[in-house]
Amino acid sequence: MLQDVRQGMQGTTAKVIVWAIAITFALFGAESIVGGISGEPEVAEVNGEGIPESAFQIAVERKKRQLLMQMGDAADPDLIDDGLLGQSVLDGMIQEKILEQDASDKGLFISVQMVDEYIRNMSEFQIDGQFSNERMQSVLGSAGFSLNTFRESLAKQFVLDQSRSAFLGSSFVLDAEEESLLKLDRQTRDFGMAVLDSSQFLDQVSVSDSDVASYYESNQELFKKPESVDVSYVVLRQSELTDVEVTSEEIKARYDQEIQDFVGEEERNASHILIAITEELDESSALAKAQELKARIDAGEDFAEIAKQESADEGSAENGGELGYSAKGVYVSGFEDALFALEEGAVSEPVKTEFGYHVIKLLDIQVNEPPALADRALVIEEEIKQEKLSNLYVDLSQQLADISYSAPDLIDPSEELGLEINQLAGVSRLTQDAVFSNVKVQRALFNEENLSGENNSELIELEEGVAVVFKVEDYHPESIKPLDQVRDQVVSQLESEKSRDYAASIGKAFVDRVEAGEKAEAVAADMELDWQLKTDVRRDNAFVDASLLFKVFAMQKPDDGESTVAGFDLNSGEFALVALTSANEGDLSDITIIEKQGIKGSLGASYGGTDYAAYMMSVESSAEVEKL
Repeated sequence: MLQDVRQGMQGTTAKVIVWAIAITFALFGAESIVGGISGEPEVAEVNGEGIPESAFQIAVERKKRQLLMQMGDAADPDLIDDGLLGQSVLDGMIQEKILEQDASDKGLFISVQMVDEYIRNMSEFQIDGQFSNERMQSVLGSAGFSLNTFRESLAKQFVLDQSRSAFLGSSFVLDAEEESLLKLDRQTRDFGMAVLDSSQFLDQVSVSDSDVASYYESNQELFKKPESVDVSYVVLRQSELTDVEVTSEEIKARYDQEIQDFVGEEERNASHILIAITEELDESSALAKAQELKARIDAGEDFAEIAKQESADEGSAENGGELGYSAKGVYVSGFEDALFALEEGAVSEPVKTEFGYHVIKLLDIQVNEPPALADRALVIEEEIKQEKLSNLYVDLSQQLADISYSAPDLIDPSEELGLEINQLAGVSRLTQDAVFSNVKVQRALFNEENLSGENNSELIELEEGVAVVFKVEDYHPESIKPLDQVRDQVVSQLESEKSRDYAASIGKAFVDRVEAGEKAEAVAADMELDWQLKTDVRRDNAFVDASLLFKVFAMQKPDDGESTVAGFDLNSGEFALVALTSANEGDLSDITIIEKQGIKGSLGASYGGTDYAAYMMSVESSAEVEKL
């Protein structure tokens, strides 16, 4: 087991999937990481048990980081309402506390072994399908977790999920319910249909000037032109800066500093024998067993052979207990303290950890050697270059900000810093542009100070290494586009609406005649409609429009020899006519066992989910909650 859960940081560069873990515990699990401190301020009480303010603040910060990451390049903390965010997080923590207390009352728990097995199988901790201690250490460390706190948080979530799993797992479906659902699923319908494409009736409708004028006056909101500005702007990009040099002397000096600061990390290769504490082997018996094995080793028996026969750590037992090389900070504290106190070749007395008792043997010690200058030169050169470019960008950003502040326009900063002046007309809040759709720029663009056009804007950093300064050259207030600009748009809209109404009127005439007693096929032929007959059509038929099928299967089953007729709009904008002649009971003779199990499982899960939701409402309503 220890072989599988020990952590490693030996040269890995895996900065990966931090949010896959951090998001999991953005709301739930924060309290288990922090814990309550006696006398600490609380934000709420649930059935007399407090939620510490520190846990709440950590949960809020994690949730905020999650939201900012989801916002991507447009991330702006000012866009997040701290009040709403805090309320949402607190509600989540209160719900978690209620569930936690309910689980405790039921005596629910999960073993450490099961949690460890789950961790070993997490894809976030695997490389090429194999569990990686180094990957796990990197991911957990970047997310701010230790292995223990992560394990505790996972354990809490598994315990809290047990009630829900019990409801879902215990729900069942009667055979009669299953059969009824299967018959509905396999039901087929016979019907005739025609689809009227409204576009074919465009030549049957006309739009007058008064129609256009009336529509324009009644729908002014559709023709609003948002406020906009014409701007000039300059952009400073670090990626476009090239005027830096890195000398060989600088590279050598940096390398010498690295060598001076280099401390060879000591790594120890250890073997161990684990005697696990179980229901069959209590703590005192496990200790006695470990002491017995230590005595056998001291008497000359081979450590590796004993490990293969006796160790409960299956991952390392087959290798004679060998765990491989690891530095400090990898193993749990008791194990690590004992390992780094040993001389090479020595065997420890039994050491207790949360996994049981260990007998540890130190096989070898190695210390990393510093790399040669030739191996580091290119990396160091790039590091120094990026540092210089970053410093140059900062200097130029400050110069741009200073010059722009005192200059009446962008000519001076452009000439002094060699930046091109760009222009963009008609910039509004709807503009899609790499610079002016940025939320920071948008906020500055339409504030009163910049709208006046008297000054340049402050320097705005769009993202790391990219900054902009702009000047409003002209302002255009919100207005209604004149009719002559939108006339074609209005005419097109009215023609579309009138043609759809025309198609619907034809459909109504069809329905009226069929309901009056005429045969649908005869009426369709008389009206020159493209009438199609469909037989044994199921709900999942891929060759009939899905929105039409939905309507067909919602129609009332006709009496024998009769038909049910209806007309309705489709999602495509077309108008459909349907004459339903029969609804046929589903044939279950060819249904597979897998299909039956799938439908039964889905129905059972639905029942279980409904039951659990009702249970949750009952538990939450009975809880005494006080927000402080």
